[in-house]
Amino acid sequence: MLRKVWHLCLTASLLVTVAFANIAEAASPAIKEEDDGARQILQFIKKNPHKSSLVVSYNGKNVVKHRSSKLMPLASTVKIIVAVTYAKQAAKGKINPNERIPLTELDKYAIPDLDGGAQAQWLQHLKDNNLIINGTVSLEEVAKGMIGFSSNANTEYLMERLSIDQINQTFRELGLNKHQPIYPFYLSLLIPYEIWKTYFSDQSIQEAMPKIKKKMRSMSLQEHRRWAEKVFAQLMHDRDQRYIKEADIASWYDIELDRMFSDRFISSTTSEYVSVMKKLNNRSYYSKKTYKYLIPVMEQIMEIPGNNEWLSHAGLKGGSTLYILTQAFYATDKQGNKTALAIFFNNLTPEENSQLQAHLNEFDLRVMTDPQFRKELKTLKS
Repeated sequence: MLRKVWHLCLTASLLVTVAFANIAEAASPAIKEEDDGARQILQFIKKNPHKSSLVVSYNGKNVVKHRSSKLMPLASTVKIIVAVTYAKQAAKGKINPNERIPLTELDKYAIPDLDGGAQAQWLQHLKDNNLIINGTVSLEEVAKGMIGFSSNANTEYLMERLSIDQINQTFRELGLNKHQPIYPFYLSLLIPYEIWKTYFSDQSIQEAMPKIKKKMRSMSLQEHRRWAEKVFAQLMHDRDQRYIKEADIASWYDIELDRMFSDRFISSTTSEYVSVMKKLNNRSYYSKKTYKYLIPVMEQIMEIPGNNEWLSHAGLKGGSTLYILTQAFYATDKQGNKTALAIFFNNLTPEENSQLQAHLNEFDLRVMTDPQFRKELKTLKS
């Protein structure tokens, strides 16, 4: 029961792979079936150290630090920083969590068919629980949708409301010195269209795509961020979704672009994200008022009765693309034992990604509950 409950909450929080996930690379078997799920992940890390990074802290002591300082793409795990910024501003009275937000404000950032159905699932959740009033939803529910359903549109809206500068200030305040700047990463999917409009509109976007891709490959990360911010600035005022409709992303987005965006995701380290998990777990780094607003957003996993039976509190966020799998979580059990974990994978084949996702929930549970398994983790090289 607990295993399934934790798993359901985990999968709901993943950034769903963008389109063309069915275009799989040829892959050899990633994990042997005879091992249990948790050990399969451990064995995968041992055999593929260059694809992985892991830090586990248990009761304040590091159990394992495997490539802990290696910069790795975060995918949707970066939304933790947005959630913390939301709570900080709510505590200071800069935003009101009860403010009613028109759903049309979120729609302007929704890119059709490239979120794996996350936005539709969140909207259905709102309807099922009667949380929509006259076409509006509370700001708190927007933040909860960003974490619990990994809504990308909600994330971009919160970037608008909180300000990207303030979100970046949050990770600096947390001492995340290696963390790359946060920018409207989901809207970067529309950079090819913006390049086409700027340079190549005398031909169709399909005809211009080789030149667009060449231009994108030569971009620095700073240039990539600037282009994404240019798209963001236009969508902020595009309540009729004209820009996204005209972009018609489904007509030109392909697996090559998918890989480019995956390679340019915001990066940080497992060491840095475990340090954040510890701060959230201990509930002493920020003011009590900040945690008051953060807990409902980050700890939605505790709304499930099964987890309340053995955990005092826990929070989790994961992320995934076709090539990336990331997760960071914290938990304190009823005996007071504190766990913080960050596990990042990159350059995965689709088969490897699928198998790792299938076993990640069991891995988490074994880390929290099995002393022998924690000993086995110590065999991983730093």
